[in-house]
Amino acid sequence: MKPLVTLLALAFLVVCTPHDAEAQHPRMIQTACDTLSHDPPLVRFTFAVENGDSQTAVGPFRLEPGGQCFSGSDSCCIRECAAPTSWYCMMIYGGEVPQWSGSDIAVGERIDGFSFVTDLHPCCYQAQFFASNAAFLWEESVCFTLDQPVTARAVSWGSLKAIYR
Repeated sequence: MKPLVTLLALAFLVVCTPHDAEAQHPRMIQTACDTLSHDPPLVRFTFAVENGDSQTAVGPFRLEPGGQCFSGSDSCCIRECAAPTSWYCMMIYGGEVPQWSGSDIAVGERIDGFSFVTDLHPCCYQAQFFASNAAFLWEESVCFTLDQPVTARAVSWGSLKAIYR
């Protein structure tokens, strides 16, 4: 009887122990959305990449649009891309897919300042992350929205008043 109770207790712990799968891989975090123009409708999405992988540094990564983008009939096609210092972005696969490359994103590190320009509406892409040796690490669907809340800087009332004097 005692082995059965021990086995059940162990099974309960395994099933009920929280697992944070989100923190175990690299991910993109939207940090801003800026409307560039209404004619033509263009928006710049800015994002950070956070490496939640516990063992491997992240090297290059890319965003793949839906299949309609390649035929020119999808409004989520990425028009251009930009990268922070020590990184660069280039459009690959006939100018349809942005790929960011640069210094590795270490385990637990977050780098801000990546961006891309697309048409003025929310879009979802397949994000693919690679190690610096080009080995595949992770793939997930990531969506960028126009009304994504962003963090605010903490400021004092006096510094806020000084801005508008």
